[in-house]
Amino acid sequence: MLKVLIVDDEEITREGLRSCIPWEELGMKVVAEAEDGAEGLEAAVKLQPDIALCDVRMPHLDGIGLAKGIKDKVPGCKIIFLSGYSDVEYLRSAIQLQAVDYVEKPVDLEKLQEVLVKAAEACRQERENRERLEDMERQMIKSRPFLSGKALQALLAGTGSVNELEKEWLTVHSISSGDARYVCCMIMGEDRRLNMTLIEKLEEMFRSYGLEGLCCEYDHVLSAVFKLADGKENETIVLMMNSLSTYARNVLHTRLSAGVGGTVGSLEAIIGSVQQASEALQFSFYRGWNTTILHEHTGRGAKPKLIHEKYTFLRFEKHLQRQEFEEASLLLQEVVFELRKLESSSIEWIRKRLFKLYIILTKVFLEAITELDNDELWRLFANGQLDSIAHFLQSQLEAIRDGLAHLGTQPDKAVIREAVAFIHNHYHEEISIDMIAKQVFLTPTYFCLIFKKELGIAVNEYITQVRIEKAKHLVKDRSLKLYEIALKVGYTDPNYFAKVFRKLTGFKPSEYREVAP
Repeated sequence: MLKVLIVDDEEITREGLRSCIPWEELGMKVVAEAEDGAEGLEAAVKLQPDIALCDVRMPHLDGIGLAKGIKDKVPGCKIIFLSGYSDVEYLRSAIQLQAVDYVEKPVDLEKLQEVLVKAAEACRQERENRERLEDMERQMIKSRPFLSGKALQALLAGTGSVNELEKEWLTVHSISSGDARYVCCMIMGEDRRLNMTLIEKLEEMFRSYGLEGLCCEYDHVLSAVFKLADGKENETIVLMMNSLSTYARNVLHTRLSAGVGGTVGSLEAIIGSVQQASEALQFSFYRGWNTTILHEHTGRGAKPKLIHEKYTFLRFEKHLQRQEFEEASLLLQEVVFELRKLESSSIEWIRKRLFKLYIILTKVFLEAITELDNDELWRLFANGQLDSIAHFLQSQLEAIRDGLAHLGTQPDKAVIREAVAFIHNHYHEEISIDMIAKQVFLTPTYFCLIFKKELGIAVNEYITQVRIEKAKHLVKDRSLKLYEIALKVGYTDPNYFAKVFRKLTGFKPSEYREVAP
């Protein structure tokens, strides 16, 4: 369904357009109405309509001003002007703004339907063209012949062979791999969206260093296999990786780390170097970004004792329960120090143990944990490095400690009253804990703590309750569509709104409408 926005300062015109046009038959749906240009522009930015029916003369912001705003904020939206004025200047402005058409009032419904069909066809054509271009771009990226092709990717995936890799080498370099020394490097960037740019830079560096090589992306990691100059194995590798790291930092404003396998005497033996490079890259967990890690310099420590013992987690939880934050912080520092000293190869096992420390923190102080959503947490603990995870845990401890230290030192009840008033005035908007905390001049952690202390409920739960209570009253108005009610109480996704409504009331919104007193 194409989304339609109606903007007209005459209520009778809006009502007529809404009820007299067979929108569903045209494959369209009126998603919002507005009575002036300013309100219309706000609705357009929020709802991103495909078509906008705009009156030319309106208070606050006229149709031409509205159209300019829509073209700037919602460039794909098709604009149809409505006006009772045969004004040459307005018509000229409409043409300059590339409006689909101009319909005079009183509106001829048949004429308007023809114009709507024309606008819908333009929307669909643009959508098809956009999808075609996106598909072509995906195909180009997929088939683009970087220095490596499918053979290296297949070898990394375990579905290819060294023979295929040698054939690829011959195709790319026009000479046999022959007898030489080879090495594999694996490179992990902080921003995976820049991997293709980094591969292009690698290709350029191969040429500038006079090296033969193949490179590709597999499982979000860049892999490079290249032939070394005699007697300069480590020197060449470190120099090239440092140069790539500098380029990433200064030009792409991102960071990367590299793992380097051992050198081998033939391309047939490269799989050993590939495995070693992968193992070495994992040690960036300990050594951080902008590092080049040679496999021969990685440790093989046993599982760290402190994080291995169940007693450590019990101690951490007990410190938190007793609000012994300094002791909890020192224990965390001991764990991190031991991890960095031993550099155990059991990195995934260690990540899970660090996440367990966070779980304990949320268990004891659930109402104070506000900083990260689930996606950010997953990225941090699944892909983050030791320093970033340790910093996050320590910052959480400090924020909770500081929040608890200030409890009762301010007129908390007055602050909470102000916060509650803000929620009731802005529940229909996209509000967050950070936003409310700034409104009452508190840190998010401290605000969450005193809110739970004063009202016995977490902030997000309270916001949800307010929204659903408002929705229960709006549902009784049968002139309102359910998606309109969802928008009025702050939910842009009607399905999610219905899910939350049912969870709190036991009824779907449509069911509640039938049984509501």
